[in-house]
Amino acid sequence: MKDWSNMIRNFRLETEDIRDGNGLCELKTYYSFYVRSELYKNNNLLTDIEKIELSKADLLLLQNVETVYNHLSKKYNFITLEKPIEEWWWHLHKIISGEIRFEPTKTVKTPIGKLARYSKGFVQVDLSIEKEEK
Repeated sequence: MKDWSNMIRNFRLETEDIRDGNGLCELKTYYSFYVRSELYKNNNLLTDIEKIELSKADLLLLQNVETVYNHLSKKYNFITLEKPIEEWWWHLHKIISGEIRFEPTKTVKTPIGKLARYSKGFVQVDLSIEKEEK
């Protein structure tokens, strides 16, 4: 049995490393996108908590889309990849250009703000997150 929680954590940590200027290996980041595709394909096996954690990792990627794209585009050409649009992480250039847009769907309130649930495996997030007052 796969450790989905660990896969989600590693995907999130790779994005955090790039955001913080510590992402040195494009291959490792590129591999994390394959991990994200594996999570997408097995979405039905994830617990609700894991889905929320994955949404948070996706949101982190979306909030840092240009930084991650610039990091990866040094070595990889995303424009020539033939990946389904539902696997949006392979299409960062389309997110940056506005060709792919994210609309909020049903959301859940968490300590860090609002995070959207999945719609047919395609994450849609509310990018206007408001943190709860403590």
